[in-house]
Amino acid sequence: MPGQLAESRRTALILAVSQAILGSTAPITISIGGLAGYALLGADKSLATAPLTGYQLGIALGALPAALLMRAVGRRYGFMTGAGVTALGAALAVLALSERSFWLFAASLVLIGNGSSFVQQFRFAATDHAPSHFRPRAISWVLGGGVVAAILGPQLVIHTRDLLAPVEFAGAFVAMIGLAAIGAVVLS
Repeated sequence: MPGQLAESRRTALILAVSQAILGSTAPITISIGGLAGYALLGADKSLATAPLTGYQLGIALGALPAALLMRAVGRRYGFMTGAGVTALGAALAVLALSERSFWLFAASLVLIGNGSSFVQQFRFAATDHAPSHFRPRAISWVLGGGVVAAILGPQLVIHTRDLLAPVEFAGAFVAMIGLAAIGAVVLS
């Protein structure tokens, strides 16, 4: 039992750190999605939040495939795949912003949402092999990583949004690619 508890603590810590890193992509996307959508549209701004709808749709549509993939290849490789999907979506967002393509930007947020559907499962993975008395603590550690993500994401937006000026907001998505890469390394 002591070995199982130590391994459970290690897993929960890795997932909490991953939640802090990869979970920060959500506040980045939410804080910039509508603003970038607004900036990409012409005179009619009525669809400005469509990319954010795409992000939420991506999370919903990605949940079941993410679970099925993890069942087939295991949690580690599934979570690393999710980080890759997030990086791909962020790269597509940079391209869309550079090309001033609203619908490509909306599609990129669907992909980022797909990647976020993997992050939503970190708290469940923390309890997979944990002793019953440690499960609530494991979940709380991962959720604590979410608190860090809620601070880290907006700070990254503030410091990176003009990184690729004059292309507004693209720098934050470049930072998201970095977050996905770091998250994949932590998960490996």
